Amino acid sequence: MLQLTERKYKTLTALLTYDFIGNIISDKVIIYGAGIIGKELYKKLKDLTKIICFVDKQKAGGSFENIKIVSPNEVYPENGVKVIVSAAYDFENIKKELLNKFANDDIISLDEILNLNF
Repeated sequence: MLQLTERKYKTLTALLTYDFIGNIISDKVIIYGAGIIGKELYKKLKDLTKIICFVDKQKAGGSFENIKIVSPNEVYPENGVKVIVSAAYDFENIKKELLNKFANDDIISLDEILNLNF
């Protein structure tokens, strides 16, 4: 299994070269994770979809480019909103946490979008 740092590097590298224009996920997106990968994901999506907020336990209460960063218990589903989990190395645990609010199909791993298999 890949080291966490190597996995993050591979995800970030794939994200930087990925073209979302042909693969719009939804009209409204919540990004789970406000670290380097989440912020790069925001930069790739900001002109293509509405970013509702970031969700990040450690950075809740802050913001990035005027987008609020909230804790998982502060986020609520809206019609048509997809949650993209940028912290894909912990996707299964994050998904379990979000399933009490979001439908299974509304929670997407960034690694899945990027076609990465670890």
